[in-house]
Amino acid sequence: MDDTNKTNRPKSLITHFVKCLSVAGIFISVTSGCTDDSQLFADACYSLSVERDFESALPLCKRAADEGYGKAQYELGMMYIGVQGVSKDDKQAEYWLTKAAEQGVANAQLALGGMFFSGQDIPKDDKQSIYWFTKAAEQGDMTGQYYLGSMYSKGIGSPKDDKQAIFWLTKAAEQGHEDAQISLNTMSESDVGPRKMSKQDLSDACGSKFAEEDYRAAFPLCKQAAELGVLTAQMSLVLMYNEGKGTPRDGDKMYYWLKKAERSLNEID
Repeated sequence: MDDTNKTNRPKSLITHFVKCLSVAGIFISVTSGCTDDSQLFADACYSLSVERDFESALPLCKRAADEGYGKAQYELGMMYIGVQGVSKDDKQAEYWLTKAAEQGVANAQLALGGMFFSGQDIPKDDKQSIYWFTKAAEQGDMTGQYYLGSMYSKGIGSPKDDKQAIFWLTKAAEQGHEDAQISLNTMSESDVGPRKMSKQDLSDACGSKFAEEDYRAAFPLCKQAAELGVLTAQMSLVLMYNEGKGTPRDGDKMYYWLKKAERSLNEID
């Protein structure tokens, strides 16, 4: 339930739906024009969740979740984990997150995997954890790919499998997951992972992927080359961080690599 992206949905729509609630939380037409359109309830559920008005969102999400809307089921499950205005209920959290996960909602699959791994809200179950991380990873979720690769590398929930670990960590690293990149480097240094690329190899690969505009693949290569002092890779990182290509936009990191590039250029002079 990320609150960084504010919805543009008019407040009047939210107010309209709230007016359609009875004190007991049952949807009734107490005003003219109240609708039973479940899609609109799902939209209002999401809008209020983004605004972090969970107390108002709860009955709306419940209505949409009961109608089978996966994202509403996910929002509802996360609310029951424990947010302001909603009583914590681990059984309801697991129930609704499972409903959403079974419909293919990657965030729900990731949340379930984390819950089974930590064992904080539900009994710890590494096999269930790796099952749901796999589901999220197969949908391209880089966090799920990282956790899945890490579990294979340590033999948690499954026999230790370096090939699977490298496969999934590489998938995550190619999307810019820094912890996955670090894990791969650590594995390569211990002769478990793929051959560690030389400075020139990294520089060439960075330049090639960048020229092809395959920024997700370019980012981890350019970052490794940049850390080794390759000026062109450092400038590539400046552009990627500035424009949000291959990695989220980040002004601080853009400025950091710009200063690094300036120092590298001065050393050449």
